[in-house]
Amino acid sequence: MRYHRREQASGFRVKKIEEVSGSVTLSLSKSVEEQKSREIRPSFCKTSASYHHAAVGFALVAALLATLIIMAVGILALFLTTRDIRVSYRVVAEKKTMAAAETGIHQLMSSFDPENLAASARTNIQADPSDASFRYSISTPTRPSGGPEIVPLAGYSIGGGQQWGQTRFTAEVTGENTLTGTKVPISIGLGYGPIEFTTMSR
Repeated sequence: MRYHRREQASGFRVKKIEEVSGSVTLSLSKSVEEQKSREIRPSFCKTSASYHHAAVGFALVAALLATLIIMAVGILALFLTTRDIRVSYRVVAEKKTMAAAETGIHQLMSSFDPENLAASARTNIQADPSDASFRYSISTPTRPSGGPEIVPLAGYSIGGGQQWGQTRFTAEVTGENTLTGTKVPISIGLGYGPIEFTTMSR
């Protein structure tokens, strides 16, 4: 009975041990599976995270490239627009400068005095009362260096051999825009008359 009890006891112990060992084995197997799953999950998380970071980096680079392209197109459009504005402004300035030179020509024709040529000269005169940047200058009229000094006028000759004509002068009128530095020089010829240029005595 003792021996049997011992066997039962030993059997119980073995069974207990087996059960305990089974539970230990089971727990160990579970712990190993959990450890493997833990080892696998971090690697999967790292891989997905790397893909995520790569996608974010690519999107950032694409956004930067798109921004640079849009910026370049905007700068080009701004440059073309401002260039057209500058060209238009320069064309208008040249036309107004030409108008300033024509104003100087009219001033020379109205104030010309062959007896006092220096009085006809003007320097840096404002052409437009509303815009001080457009000005004109008139050089001192002189006799021409070549050609006849007097040009005959048809229809002024009267009976008796008298001849009438105009005395020739030359001058230069310059229109200027002080803002753009545009200058328009115009060389003009003046004829003062009618004057009689016959040498016959009356």
